[in-house]
Amino acid sequence: MRLNCVSQFSGIDQTDMAGDSKADASDHVLRERIHEVLREHREISTYIIATSDADFLEAIRTLQKESKRVILWSLRHSINPSYKYVMSGPEAITLEWLEDIVFED
Repeated sequence: MRLNCVSQFSGIDQTDMAGDSKADASDHVLRERIHEVLREHREISTYIIATSDADFLEAIRTLQKESKRVILWSLRHSINPSYKYVMSGPEAITLEWLEDIVFED
């Protein structure tokens, strides 16, 4: 399986997205880039999205409709309950806990 980072294909400068005052703008830019990569790089089959809020729910649903595999990285204590709606069915997302990834033995 070949994984590619959305920012690799879309030219996102991630240093521009730091800071609380830019949180909504950053989410908007990332959602737009996900859609851009979906249109222009159909060969990408897996998307990894790291978030706990529900701002990417519609983008995830779009990816599911396009039969893309979605892996959601989130924190156990802060994941938005809305993600339960995309965790079942044939296009269910894969949920991976960041605590397990970071602190894995």
